[in-house]
Amino acid sequence: MRIPSETSSATSSKSEADTAENGAIVVALIDDNEVTLKRLRRKGASIALEPANPAHETRIFGPDRVRVQGRLVALMRCY
Repeated sequence: MRIPSETSSATSSKSEADTAENGAIVVALIDDNEVTLKRLRRKGASIALEPANPAHETRIFGPDRVRVQGRLVALMRCY
């Protein structure tokens, strides 16, 4: 579990070795050099990574460019 120092939220992920259900929130490795936490959508031969923040755009990649490193299994918030 990682607790960012600038926020009061913590996330926990589970390794899934390149598998995740459509609609799952995943830790995705893009082009072997960028990691992001996004909702995964498979659309035909493409993979769409959808942000929770509407100010950011959905990014679409070929399947050879994205590897699932894990999926979100918990989010804890302290108020």
